[in-house]
Amino acid sequence: MIKLTDISYSYDTQPVLKNISFEIKEGERLVLLGVNGSGKSTLLKLINGLIDPQKGSYFYEGNRITQKAFKKDRTLHRRFRSDVVLLFQNPDVMIFNPTVYDEIAFGLKQLGKNHINERVGYWADKLKITPHLKKPPFTLSSGEKQKVCIAALLAIEPKVLLLDEPTSNLDPMTTGWLIDFLSEMNLTTLVATHNLSLSQEMGDRVLVLGQNHELIFDGKLDAFLQDTQKLMAANLVHSHVHTHDHLTHKHFHLHDWD
Repeated sequence: MIKLTDISYSYDTQPVLKNISFEIKEGERLVLLGVNGSGKSTLLKLINGLIDPQKGSYFYEGNRITQKAFKKDRTLHRRFRSDVVLLFQNPDVMIFNPTVYDEIAFGLKQLGKNHINERVGYWADKLKITPHLKKPPFTLSSGEKQKVCIAALLAIEPKVLLLDEPTSNLDPMTTGWLIDFLSEMNLTTLVATHNLSLSQEMGDRVLVLGQNHELIFDGKLDAFLQDTQKLMAANLVHSHVHTHDHLTHKHFHLHDWD
């Protein structure tokens, strides 16, 4: 479904992604792990077709995805925009319409979808935001804004849902709701996070970006957690000194906090 081959990307002269290669099959649930600055957000933007790789190739359903390809083939562009969607870390950057209804309906209108009222109503009800449909979205709480953005994305019925640190602005109750909600969705999902404890709830396979901006692991999370060298390379563990009963010793701790 999705294939990246030797992808590299830099901002000015600073590498952000280096020689990234992997494939995603339809229906897979993946977690993209890495500390802040490792390149997670850039990789999601690339998979969402917002930026082109400076080196390497990105294919979606056999089609090479570039801005040039979108301009050449408008049908491909429209289909891709319907199929692959991205939830940004901060919902405020996604919200710009006067009401919640307009926010959810915007993508549907842009893509020429039918039954807009029915779709908006269905997803507003599904995410329990129907009472807010006539409200300006910027007046809502962070969790409610997140739900509005998710409703707007899911209303267009995508095949692939990309999420960038989706729990970073949420309280524990809303985080639990989001994890349960995503587990019920029949979608291909890729969730970027630096939270190891949450990653176990959000995917069956983990991709890990190291501090060197390379893909250092692709596989099951349990196997990654047992590899101290790779955990260190990803800066997801730290060495900590303890003193107990006048005895001092040192061991590793996982970075599993927000």
